[in-house]
Formats: sequence, C-alpha cells, structure tokens
Amino acid sequence: MADRSPLALQEDRKALADAVNAGQSLEAAATVSGASIIDLNSARMARVQNQPYASFQQYGGAAPEPREEQRATAAPAGLVDSFYKVCLRWKLTDDEMSALLSLPRGSVYLRLLLGGTVKPLTGDMRERMALVSAISFGLGELFRDDPTKEIAWITHAQPNLDNRSPLQVMLRGRLIEWYGLHYSLNELRGLA
Repeated sequence: MADRSPLALQEDRKALADAVNAGQSLEAAATVSGASIIDLNSARMARVQNQPYASFQQYGGAAPEPREEQRATAAPAGLVDSFYKVCLRWKLTDDEMSALLSLPRGSVYLRLLLGGTVKPLTGDMRERMALVSAISFGLGELFRDDPTKEIAWITHAQPNLDNRSPLQVMLRGRLIEWYGLHYSLNELRGLA
C-alpha cells in the first residue's frame, strides 16, 4: 500500500466497515474493499505518533508496540502539585527532589515537570510521587499537621532504619525501602 492520504484511508475504512456490516467476514471485506487492515492500522499509528509511514516497514507493515514513554498516562490530577508542595514543606533542594524521582542531579526535566510542561515519564515516577504524598499525609495525621515535627521525623536518624533518617532512605532511591517506611509509619499511626 503506497503512502495514502487521510481521506483515502478514511474511505478505505468506510468501505471495509460497510462490507463487514453487510455480513462479510473481516478478511473477505478487506479483500473486496482493497484495504489492508494492517496497512490501515499502521498508517493510523504513524499519524498518531507523528512518524512517517515508512518507519513501520521494518515491522512487516504492522504497527509497533508503543514505547514505555508513549504508554505513560498523565499523572492523576494534582499528583505533581502534591509532590511539589510536600517537597517545599520538607524544605528539600532541587537535587533532593530529583533524587526522589530517580532523576539526575540538576535535571532540567524536574523544572519542566514541576512547571506542568511535561508529564511524569514512567509509572515508577508516579509511584514515587504518590508515596511521598502518602508519607506526608501519614505524618500530618500522626503529628496533627505540625510541619516542625514532620520535618524532625523525616530528617532524624532512626534505629530501625540502621541509624539513617527516613529522608536518607528515600534519597537512596529503592522503592521497596519506601514501602517499608510507609508501613512503619502506618504502624506508628496504629493502622498496621
């Protein structure tokens, strides 16, 4: 199938749909209408992803699976905002915020993210933001929204964390430790 205009592709899809609605099988309808279902899907994916149609030839005419970045959905409303407000409340630096999100130090992406220009790249990043917000919420419940006590808890070395502070644990970057931190906070609140 040669490069087709969107109008020609739309006509092919309509002819295909009409043939299927008339009771023909999908394969027979594609043969009658002259449209290739794979080519129609590939062309549609090329337009959606702003890539030339020819780039799909390496996949034998079939559209490729979307990359992780393309699959990432927008963060829930307010998640980035909530993360940023917690970081301000905890008086974190830009480098610490970047470390919490597993971004390199001095990342321009962090500024773009906080400014609303870009979305979180991965589910991991959204999960990190959600955990920071959940930990802050738990601390707010535990300390009756006293930011001084919240900051003291997050920055004070604790024996159950190998004499590291919860913030040091979080900055280390391993999500499994974040979940342990969240669980121990829930124990303090009497929820676990």
